[in-house]
Amino acid sequence: MITLKRLNVVRKVATEEQAAKLERLGFARTGGTAEAPVGAGVTEADLAKMGEAMFERLSENLKEAVAKATAQPPKRGKGGKGDDKEDQDGGTDQPGSGDGAK
Repeated sequence: MITLKRLNVVRKVATEEQAAKLERLGFARTGGTAEAPVGAGVTEADLAKMGEAMFERLSENLKEAVAKATAQPPKRGKGGKGDDKEDQDGGTDQPGSGDGAK
């Protein structure tokens, strides 16, 4: 942070541009340095490496999830026989109610 002062007013700014504007208004620098802009140290090559690493992690996670899903047998409902299929008469336990004829 750059510190500037004019009479009894003290201002702190983060960039050289902001400090220059205040200096034109009569402020004088009393200390500090400008901070580097966010992301200034990241290059295009760094971003590409980070993207590739993220893709590899996601691919590994997907492979693990698929392996787990195929290794486990399908889950069946609680109860006994007939939970995984509908009855032949339309899914009700009343005889003859699914075919519409009485």
